[in-house]
Amino acid sequence: MANITSKELMFLEDNIKMMQNSINFIAGVSDQITDVSLKNLCQQCVNHYKSDINILSRFIENPSIQ
Repeated sequence: MANITSKELMFLEDNIKMMQNSINFIAGVSDQITDVSLKNLCQQCVNHYKSDINILSRFIENPSIQ
């Protein structure tokens, strides 16, 4: 597979930034929540976004991944 294009790189970077913004928002909301089950749900969402960020970051680090 060829290296990613600049447009694809920009798409990946934009998505990573959006996910990081979502993580920051969810973490802020979670700090204000007292319900344990909602806090757990927020943590699951944060973990999911972090996992997705790691996956997308691998495409930037190694653009030959398919």
